[in-house]
Amino acid sequence: MRTKLTEKAKVFLGEAELILKKLSQHGEKFDIIFLDPPYKKGIIPPILYCLEENNVLEDRFIIIAETDISDELPDIVGGMIVSKKQIYGKTKLTFYKRNI
Repeated sequence: MRTKLTEKAKVFLGEAELILKKLSQHGEKFDIIFLDPPYKKGIIPPILYCLEENNVLEDRFIIIAETDISDELPDIVGGMIVSKKQIYGKTKLTFYKRNI
């Protein structure tokens, strides 16, 4: 990996709900999650709910969701809230954290 995080990171490719269910069954928890699904498909909100439902988030976490600039994401999802948005050309990054 270019980030040199091979020992500290995991990359999962596949259907998010199935992966999250398996991770939950193994007691896996994460503090940084990067979501990069196909753009303009409305996939991210259900994945955010699924992350909470499957209890795979550490107490302190950050989720970065990459979307097309025109995609709108909710400001609050369950116990998560948007902490920041950044735009890079036609790409938007939306950062979620725990809503305390």
